[in-house]
Amino acid sequence: MKRLFIALFIIFLLASPAFASGFCEGWHAGYIAGHCYQQPFCIQIIVPLCPLPHVGEDNYQGGYNRGFLAGLNSR
Repeated sequence: MKRLFIALFIIFLLASPAFASGFCEGWHAGYIAGHCYQQPFCIQIIVPLCPLPHVGEDNYQGGYNRGFLAGLNSR
């Protein structure tokens, strides 16, 4: 039980900068935009959980770009 708590705490510490920087909001918007790119009557889908940002993409624009590409590849 103690190991589980420590693992969850470490994951929370690693993921918190992604949420604070706007990366996840950008990921969400970009994924939908990429999935619906050039489709006139696209139905919005459930967006997968936000991944951890790579070095240098820890802002909204970085999340949007990465989400857009992932959304394009999801079709």
